[in-house]
Amino acid sequence: NLKDVMCISPNLELPYSNICTDQRVGYDMCPKCGFTKEVLKEQVMHMVDADIDYIQLLDQNHGGTSYFCYSREHNHPPVPGVWQVDEVKKLLREINRITGDTLLGCESAAAESYIPNLLFSDNRFELTYFIGRPVPAYSYIYHEYVNNFEGNQVHADSKVDYDSSPEAFYERMGYSFSAGDMLTAVINEDGDIDWNWGKADKTRPVPNQKNAQKFIKNLNFWRINEPKYLNTGEMIKPINVKCGKHIIMRTDKSKIELPEIHTSAWRSQNGDTAQFLINYLDSEKECLLDFGSEEYILKTDSGEETPICGLQTIKIKPFSVVMLEKKK
Repeated sequence: NLKDVMCISPNLELPYSNICTDQRVGYDMCPKCGFTKEVLKEQVMHMVDADIDYIQLLDQNHGGTSYFCYSREHNHPPVPGVWQVDEVKKLLREINRITGDTLLGCESAAAESYIPNLLFSDNRFELTYFIGRPVPAYSYIYHEYVNNFEGNQVHADSKVDYDSSPEAFYERMGYSFSAGDMLTAVINEDGDIDWNWGKADKTRPVPNQKNAQKFIKNLNFWRINEPKYLNTGEMIKPINVKCGKHIIMRTDKSKIELPEIHTSAWRSQNGDTAQFLINYLDSEKECLLDFGSEEYILKTDSGEETPICGLQTIKIKPFSVVMLEKKK
C-alpha cells in the first residue's frame, strides 16, 4: 500500500515521477505522511553510522521543497500550500537532531524557510551558462547566514565548449569563490580533477592538473585566512572594476562574454570591509579602480601589503587573488 503515501495529482491520480528518469524510477512521497518521515530518518541513520560528513538529503528537491500533493486522504488541504513548508521543516528538524555534526543540504541553494536546517547545499550556478551568465544574488541576500559549495557542475560540458575554451573550468572556480561558495573538485576514476560530474565525452583529456591545483590552493588560502569575510561576511556592493572582456564559447558556437577579473566585496560582522579581485586566466591581467578619498591596503598571498587610494591600476598574477581591505 505504498501508493497511500505518494503525492497525488490534481485529478486524484498517482503520477509517475518525471524527475531524472535516466537514473531513477518511482514516485514521490508526501511529506505529511508519517511513513515518509520514518523512511527518511531510518535511511539517514545508516549514513550517519557510516561516519559521513555531508548528506545531500534532498537531491532533486530544489531548495529543499517537497513535490505538490493534492490528496484528500493525507489530512492536509487538497492543494499545495504552507502546510508543505511546515511539514518539511518538521521533518528536517527531526533529522537534524539525529545527524549531529553531519551537514545536510539540498540540490540548489536552500529556500529561505529551510536555511537553518540545510547549511551546506549544491549551488548549481553553471546551469545559467545555457542562457547567459551567473550573478551571485543568493549570496548577496543570504551569505552571512549560510555557506554553499560550487556543486558537481553537472551539464557544464553540454553547454561550454571545453575544446576551444578550456579556461572555462577555471572561470567557474573563480566565480564560485567570488560568490562566497566553497570549491568543488570532481575526481574521476583515475583520481584526476575532471571538468564536471557526468562528463559526456569520456575521451576528452582532463584539465591541466597543475594549474587546477595551483588555483584551488591560491583561492583556499584566502578562504582559510579571511573567514570573517568569506565564511561569515555579508556581501556588499563592490567598487567598480574596469577590466578587459574574455569570451568563452558555448557548444552551439554562441559566445559568453565575461570580465577577465571576477570581484566581490564583503563586510564582516565587526564592520571591516574588503574586496577580492580574482584572475582565473593563465596570464597576468590588470584592472582600474577608483578608491576616491578612501584608503585601502592591497594584500597578496605572499604577505605583501601596499597602501592605495585614488585612481589605481592593479595587476594580478595568473590564477591568483588580491584583497583590498579598507583602512580603519
